[in-house]
Parts: sequence; structure tokens; C-alpha cells
Amino acid sequence: MIISGTELAKETKQDVARRVAEAKEKYGRAPHLVVILVGEDPASQSYVKGKSRDAEEVGFKNTTIVRPAETSEKEILDLIAELNADNEVDGILVQLPLPHQRRPRDRGHSQRKGCRRVPPGQCSIALAETFMHTSLHPKRDYQIS
Repeated sequence: MIISGTELAKETKQDVARRVAEAKEKYGRAPHLVVILVGEDPASQSYVKGKSRDAEEVGFKNTTIVRPAETSEKEILDLIAELNADNEVDGILVQLPLPHQRRPRDRGHSQRKGCRRVPPGQCSIALAETFMHTSLHPKRDYQIS
């Protein structure tokens, strides 16, 4: 089967919007996604803006927290811990890459450390293509062209 990415995105957004409406009815509030953006990388800003627009389009409550590039690793980890403890936050997306204030060999380690602090139940990697294929349509076979 050959699929249209545009059509799949439209169908997926409609399906997610329907499920968000059901969640609002059941729980009395919309799911809340918090995005942490550290620094001023133009590509990251553009990606976060698009994800924020998508989240709002399907009915999520969306918050973007922007921190300067000089933000320490400890401050980022403390922020993630604070969000983890907030019962009103359902998903956390830490936008990568994080700015690097340390030696190049430390870069991946710091990113992995930050990502590991987001528990699986709140990890918003769900925005990725893999999630959409396996979670929303687990029995479909896809040929991306």
C-alpha cells in the first residue's frame, strides 16, 4: 500500500482530536503538553512552533517553556522534576539538541540524562512517526513513499 503523508497526517489529527474530546469529557480537562526549549536554535524553534500548533489544533493544552542557552544542566533537570510532579502535566517534550556548554564528548551524555528524567508515561516522543504507526494503527502495513 502506498500512502499519502498529507492524508495520513490529516486522518491522524482527526483521530487524536476525537480522542482528546473524549478525554476532556471523561476527565474534565484537555491533556497538557509542556515543551522545554533551551537556547535559540532556529530549527528547534520552528519545530516547537509546529508541534505547538499541532497540539492546539487537536485540543491539547500546550505550554512552551523557553530557557536561555546558558541554562545549566541542573536547572533543566530540576525543571523536568518539577513538571513530573505536576499532576496537570500529561506530556513533556524536551527539544533536542540541547545547547552544549561542555566539551563535545559530554554532549550526548547530557541529552540522555535529561531524557531519562522524563518518565515513559509522560514522554512525548509520541509525536514521532514511530508512535503514530505503532500506536494509532498497530495492524496496518505501511509503505512510505
